[in-house]
Amino acid sequence: MPLIISNISVPILSLFNVGVSGQLGQGRYVAAVVAGSTMFGMFYWVLNFLRGGTSGFAAQFYGANNHHQRTIVLYQALLLAAAISVLLMALRSPLGHFMVRVFAVSPENVEMVIRYFKICLWGAPAVLMTFAAMGWLVGSQSATRPMWIALTVNVLNVAFTYLFVYVMKWDVDGIALGSITSQWAGLIVALVLCRKKMDKGKVAVAEVVHLKEFKEFFSVNADMFFRTLFLVIVTVWFNRVGGQQGSLVYASNSVLMQLYLLYTYAMDGFAHAGEALVGKYFGSRRPLRLSQTIRDNFKWNFLLVAIFAVVLSVWGVDFVGMLTNDARVAAIADDYIWWAVAMIVAGSVAFTWDGVYIGVTASRAMLLTTFLSMLTFFALYFLLYPTMGNNGLWLAFVANLVMRSLVQTLLAHRSVYARCGVDVQEWRRRFHKIRGFVQKSGPQTVKK
Repeated sequence: MPLIISNISVPILSLFNVGVSGQLGQGRYVAAVVAGSTMFGMFYWVLNFLRGGTSGFAAQFYGANNHHQRTIVLYQALLLAAAISVLLMALRSPLGHFMVRVFAVSPENVEMVIRYFKICLWGAPAVLMTFAAMGWLVGSQSATRPMWIALTVNVLNVAFTYLFVYVMKWDVDGIALGSITSQWAGLIVALVLCRKKMDKGKVAVAEVVHLKEFKEFFSVNADMFFRTLFLVIVTVWFNRVGGQQGSLVYASNSVLMQLYLLYTYAMDGFAHAGEALVGKYFGSRRPLRLSQTIRDNFKWNFLLVAIFAVVLSVWGVDFVGMLTNDARVAAIADDYIWWAVAMIVAGSVAFTWDGVYIGVTASRAMLLTTFLSMLTFFALYFLLYPTMGNNGLWLAFVANLVMRSLVQTLLAHRSVYARCGVDVQEWRRRFHKIRGFVQKSGPQTVKK
């Protein structure tokens, strides 16, 4: 539950900022904050690989009871986050203009969007290092601390934004400054909480930058980066094609996608818990517990899928009405509500395996899976969209999720179980044989 709360709190910051901009009385302020928030949402989604890669390594070393190496992972993650941040800050001007072109910002809003973007970019080092710290805490079997970090950032964002916008009258600049101030405060809290979970021994600089170990850490994170990039490409293309069909279809697709994203944030909470436990048992070479954890993950996630699917099937139209007051958009969304239900069902297996694969740092298999699913999406899109229109677009997206689920399931034995170094099926047979022997050897009931 703490990890679910932590995940769901992620989009709250952007929603709050958009709400504040809407109270400033000028449409250009809303346009700047909405465009900027969307840019950073995609931006940080791609760079969130820092959390997953760090979590897997930390969980494995925790399971192996190697807390010194686990601490080295934290320093390596922070170092990589800092290096990426330096690169982003050096390229902030061309990056801002590139993002404006990608998101097709209207000419009258370009200047304000770029200004908002450049201010918010000063929070990037804090955000990226917080990603690394939160991933490390999850891998270190601490579920509540990431929740407190996320809640701290959101509460302080509300306080600082109110101060900068309503008291100091800094308008959009105040919204941006409120965000980056809370993000840096969140990093400080994250580092303090990490300090309490670190190994007490000293870590030498040479250990952190050791070529072989850092290369392995960097390789896994590079795989995770491109894996996330493939997911973003599919989502951006889906939104782009939706926009080409007119504002009503685009709005209805966006509303349904918001319901889907709410589900994915909840599922990610289970995935984070799963990756921590899977990584722990993988690191300690306990295949039976590893197998049991995976089965339990699937049971809980299937229960969550069933709840979401039933709720969306029965009350989906009501939820759409809460997100938009345009009857035309609601009517179109009602026609496509079953596609949102299909996405939830189709992606359930993939989302569950994501946590498992991250826990065992099977990053190359995840990269292959998302690459094949991306190819599936584009192949079906170009085949079906010309004749089926928006239904073809939705079908291609659902098929992409089905492909992710299928490929990860097929690769699970080689990428997860076999890498544990023990034949899980053989251990199960031994366990049942021993249990049967114990039951037979126990006290016998004498019939009278």
